[in-house]
Amino acid sequence: MFCRNCGTELDPGARFCRNCGTEVPRPVTAAVRKPPYTVLLVVAVIAMALVLALQAVIPSEETSLTVGDTTVTGGLVTDDIVVSDGRLDYTGSDTDVGWLYSDVHGTYLVRDGTGYTDDTDIRVAGAALVLEPGMYDVSLLEDGSRTHRGTVLVDGDVTRTFSWSCIVQGEPRAYTMTYTYGYSDFLAYAEAGSPRHHVESMEVSRFVPEDATVLGMAEALEETYTASAPVGTAATGQDYADYLLAFVQVCFAYPDTVSAEGSSYVADPDGSGDLFLYGEVEYWAYPMETIHHGMGDCEDTTFLYAALCSASGYTSAIALLEGHMVPGVVLDGFEQRSFVPPSLEPTGMRFSDGGGIIYFCETTLSTPVPAGYLPHDTHAEVLGLESVSKVDPYGVRW
Repeated sequence: MFCRNCGTELDPGARFCRNCGTEVPRPVTAAVRKPPYTVLLVVAVIAMALVLALQAVIPSEETSLTVGDTTVTGGLVTDDIVVSDGRLDYTGSDTDVGWLYSDVHGTYLVRDGTGYTDDTDIRVAGAALVLEPGMYDVSLLEDGSRTHRGTVLVDGDVTRTFSWSCIVQGEPRAYTMTYTYGYSDFLAYAEAGSPRHHVESMEVSRFVPEDATVLGMAEALEETYTASAPVGTAATGQDYADYLLAFVQVCFAYPDTVSAEGSSYVADPDGSGDLFLYGEVEYWAYPMETIHHGMGDCEDTTFLYAALCSASGYTSAIALLEGHMVPGVVLDGFEQRSFVPPSLEPTGMRFSDGGGIIYFCETTLSTPVPAGYLPHDTHAEVLGLESVSKVDPYGVRW
């Protein structure tokens, strides 16, 4: 930099020329101006308005509306959707509308041609959606796009009809029974947070709780039994244990066994039924869950049979084997059945804690086989047990 008066080179940072004394001008710096307070206030007001507008368009998941037995939450709570018992009606613009929904507690997989898929969404065209008792993930579709989404819980009665047959008192008999329970009775167990698989410290009998719905089913089974039996026949003893077992064997199917291959699922005889039903390789279901789904693997149907026996006044038991589970029931005066296939063996054991002889059962057979009989390999494994988990009759404590 040089002096503007005499041209002498200036020293760095000098304020005056050393030759002529002329003052060195300071560099000019552009000023930075802050916006006035009023501008900041306007911006803040606009931002708050945008937030409120978004909240009006997308309600919080905590937003809920209950009409009768139907509770709607989330984005489905809007003036454009009219809620009534088990029904949603869209009253908004005249666009191409429909619904997309899935049963939150339905089967985890569904059959898809020769394979399986976890895409269980169901599409319904039109402005009205009618739902049976259940819990659903629901979306409104406008021109193919989701505009409102939330959860719909429809509480109410669920009715199941069961048909089965078995040999009772030496004669083949056919039975049909209709039973109704509340969806909320099932939901309480479906959303239970307890571990759902075996750990060493777990007492398996905890999956056979005293339950009013199971007790009601046991009473309905007794009424069905005595209605077709000779006058004076009591719902007790070996014949009735056979009858209860046939009900479980025939009316509750084993889930499809599948395994995962990458992102897809395939049928696999050595796979998991729980994966198809619950989305987990191992899942122990309460009796109420098995009743609702109408299916279950060996653990699930074992718990159900033990629960029905307990509600009917029997002392029952649960035997945990290597990769398998079977129930047992205490019977007096056991008689061998002549109609049992030779592949099954009578299996009864008395354990050191007393309480009578426990006769073990196989619940996963698709045809009725009486109580006290097991396949050869299961028979041998049960005979090697040192203890089982007992389940007392309702109201009885050891």
